[in-house]
Amino acid sequence: MDKPQIDWSWSFRDELKSLVLLSSDKREFKLNLCEKNIGHLSFVNRQFTVDDASNFDEFHDAISCFEYTDDIKFHIILHAIACKNFQKPMMPKSWFFKEQDQPLSPQNAEIVTLTCLAGDTSRFLVIDSSESASLLLLIEQKGIHLNSNKRLEFCECIKVMNNRLRLFIKEPKIMDLVG
Repeated sequence: MDKPQIDWSWSFRDELKSLVLLSSDKREFKLNLCEKNIGHLSFVNRQFTVDDASNFDEFHDAISCFEYTDDIKFHIILHAIACKNFQKPMMPKSWFFKEQDQPLSPQNAEIVTLTCLAGDTSRFLVIDSSESASLLLLIEQKGIHLNSNKRLEFCECIKVMNNRLRLFIKEPKIMDLVG
């Protein structure tokens, strides 16, 4: 997996109508963050910062327990950093998810689950948390149906009230228990 470099940079590409990360070897990584979801385009064209690198490591640690390929992990991490930096403020859309008995106070870079009213439970990466709500990134590759008319795709973000969140607990493999 690529590691953050000082000469990486963020840019908005008009021809792609999307945010991209330009790597040191001039590769472009197109992200699912389009113009309508970016707060201020004037702040987009900038270098990859020390904070970005720190977030890269935090998000990498959070998803390292999942059996994703390095490319998928890299994709998730870049989207999480991009959403943290550039996502336009959004209102919580908690009505798609079941309320939990115990409200959670999540930390950034934790994995949480949400259960849709239809019953499906999905995993999310906490990108930015506050006392009452959190900005989350869907890390289920298949995406999810929020209801009969609306989907949330892989690496899309959503803001949800914390009373809908449950901390994800990874179940150990049989080999972990015996070996």
